[in-house]
Amino acid sequence: MQHAHSVRSTWTLTLSRLTIVFLFFTATAFAKEKKKEYPESGKVIAVILNRVVSRYVYRVETETRIYELQCENSGLFSTPVCKRNGKPIALGDVLQFRIEKEWAYVPKESDSESEPRFRILSTAMKEPKQLNTGKKELEQKPAVPQ
Repeated sequence: MQHAHSVRSTWTLTLSRLTIVFLFFTATAFAKEKKKEYPESGKVIAVILNRVVSRYVYRVETETRIYELQCENSGLFSTPVCKRNGKPIALGDVLQFRIEKEWAYVPKESDSESEPRFRILSTAMKEPKQLNTGKKELEQKPAVPQ
C-alpha cells in the first residue's frame, strides 16, 4: 500500500513538472509573436523590373541609407504583385519595414496571413546633406578671370 502511494506521488510530481515546462515553452512561443515593430521608413525612388528573374526591385531611400529590395511576390508579367494598402507599390510610396538578416519585412495586409518580404539586394550609405552656407558656395565657385 505504501509503495502504491509512493508511485502515485512520484507520478503526480512528474506530471506537474511536465505541465510547468509545457506552460513555460508555450508562454515563450507566444512572447515571440508579440507585435512586431517596423523601425525603418523610406520613400520608393525607383521601380525596376529585374528581367533575369522576372521580379520587381524597389530602390528605397531612408534618412541614412538607400536599399534595393527585390519583391518576392512579383508576377511574371506587367504589374507587381507586391502591394501596400491594396495597390501595387509605386514610385513615391513610403514603406515601413524591418530588417532581419538579408530580408526586409513590411507589415502584412489585412487580407494576408504573413508579412510580405523583400530580399535586400544592396545597401548603400547616403552621403550627409551639406548645409548651404555662403562659405561653402564661395569655395566651390570657380575663380573669375579679371
